[in-house]
Amino acid sequence: LAGHPLASALGGVLALAGGPDGTVVQLLPPLVVTGRQLDYALELHGQLDLVLGAQAGLVVLLPGGSFEEEIKALQRQGVGAWNLPRLGYFAGPQLAGRYRFSQRVALRAGFAMQWAQVALFRISEQVGSVDFDRKRHANLTRLSLFVALEAAL
Repeated sequence: LAGHPLASALGGVLALAGGPDGTVVQLLPPLVVTGRQLDYALELHGQLDLVLGAQAGLVVLLPGGSFEEEIKALQRQGVGAWNLPRLGYFAGPQLAGRYRFSQRVALRAGFAMQWAQVALFRISEQVGSVDFDRKRHANLTRLSLFVALEAAL
């Protein structure tokens, strides 16, 4: 937190998102997000900072719910749809305020936005005598307000 504005700014992100019935936005199953975060702090007044940041990383979609049912229905029809985790990526900005209690401890509150894209299907094959082609992806947008306690090691 002290010194250079990027001093302790490089950190990690790990989250698991899912609703009570194992879906995200009532459509997709649990989503695992892992990535990196980079912050730039501007001192506003005394112990108060404005923090501009960005996050980027990987998204893993675990098949479940209606998405898993769709995969199984395709498999019953002879389509080579795999019931495996789907990979994607995310990126987004952050804007926060930070109050420094000391050089190593601070309280941070802010707003973040993430955009993610996950490949759902990339199938192009012949099933019986019929050409089957399905290419789909999901775009997800997440807006969040957060409050965090930061501790520099």
